[in-house]
Amino acid sequence: MPSPSPRRAPTWAWTAIVVAVLVFVLAGSALALERHWGFERELGLDKGYFFHRVWQAAWMDNPQRTLLGTEQGHGLLAGRHVEPGLVLAVPLVRLFPRVEAMLLLQVWLVGLGGLAVGRMGLKSLMDPVAAVLCVLAWLSMPGLMFVVIEDFRSITMAIPFALGCWALLREGRLVPGLILALAAAACREEVAVLMLAAIPAMAWPGKPRWRWAAAGALLAAGSGWTLFIRVGLGRVSDFFGGHDLWGGLATAFGSTADGGGWAWTYAEQLAGLVGGSLLLLPVAPLAALVVLGNWIGSTATSGYVAGNAYHLWAMGLAGMGLVLVAAATRLERWRWPCRVALALLVLANLWMWPAELRGRALMSHRTLRGATAPSTREDTPWTVIRAVPPAVPVLTDARYVAMLADRQVVYATDDWSEPEDRAWLSTAVNLAVLPDFHDWVPLLEAAGFERKLESGGALLLERREPAPALGEVRTPG
Repeated sequence: MPSPSPRRAPTWAWTAIVVAVLVFVLAGSALALERHWGFERELGLDKGYFFHRVWQAAWMDNPQRTLLGTEQGHGLLAGRHVEPGLVLAVPLVRLFPRVEAMLLLQVWLVGLGGLAVGRMGLKSLMDPVAAVLCVLAWLSMPGLMFVVIEDFRSITMAIPFALGCWALLREGRLVPGLILALAAAACREEVAVLMLAAIPAMAWPGKPRWRWAAAGALLAAGSGWTLFIRVGLGRVSDFFGGHDLWGGLATAFGSTADGGGWAWTYAEQLAGLVGGSLLLLPVAPLAALVVLGNWIGSTATSGYVAGNAYHLWAMGLAGMGLVLVAAATRLERWRWPCRVALALLVLANLWMWPAELRGRALMSHRTLRGATAPSTREDTPWTVIRAVPPAVPVLTDARYVAMLADRQVVYATDDWSEPEDRAWLSTAVNLAVLPDFHDWVPLLEAAGFERKLESGGALLLERREPAPALGEVRTPG
């Protein structure tokens, strides 16, 4: 049977936790919208791909992928990755059929992870002040804010479900805990494997024996889900590609021409993501396996450190919630030093935020009241994007694909590299939205397109003589 809570959590503690979560959500929503509206995302197609798939699942009887050839098939369940959790976004996209809906959904879901950290803290710690500070330390990690404002990725949605699972399993509530474990695993196939790193924390020494049942339940659920993906669905992603883990680790920590393996660079990036909270890893060695196991697992399978691999690091950031609570539990006998240490971690995390990000967060109210919406931005690419009819096929670039993905057919130049593909695309669409310096502009002009509108460095091209019949819908790859 679950152990009773040491004391009933005071109302003020939950109030403080909810307020902290709301501040994170509001600031994150504003920052995500600003980056999206300002075209500040580094070149990439992730949110465009995801929004295109979800929009088609919400509005089309027979979705036809025109972005990323590996994501073919009907609805959201067919493709290279196993991501049935994306169905959560379908009702929202039906109500608000714009990519902003998915960006805000991601921010709110990750923010809810703070409630799970708060529950773990209030159930594990006798000091509610320390529990609240654990939540603040987790929410203030620079990497956590970065993953929710940089782009949309399905694995980021797993953060609150994983934290809720760990919180409930630590209390011995196996059934609801496993339900949340499956919800987390449904966000992407590697989540089930990464969550297994929490097993040592489930069986923390000196805790009641029922926690071994929690560890066993998590092992069974994660292994069962992974076996179902590999055998039942026959899916093998890059994460399960059979790379040599030990060879990868040897390369990671070995010497290179630069003086060290990629693991040292990886450690620097880890510190940049979790801020001062990284200092608690030595205090919570078993719980720290949740973080270290995720980092090693997600990196050794690919063999290199990628600066944009935050979609894999999402589970490590989630694991820091468990690390913070576990470390505070071990330090709780020194109440005031523990409080001071956690408060310093919050300040250290905020200090490690980029100065521009801190400044924008303080101005979140301007974005939330609509003062910087696309309609207020003159002489920007939004002028061109708004001029494109919503139902026509369009050719565009990674910079603008997410804004034009709410349609049946949208092609991204980044997906088509062969000369014959370019020639075909020049006959498959009548409209194109590209940066004015794009190397496809001369190609399209030679194929009979002319410049119709130019604003903010974006160019709208339209065929002089519309094609009598547009080309068949194709998926790249």
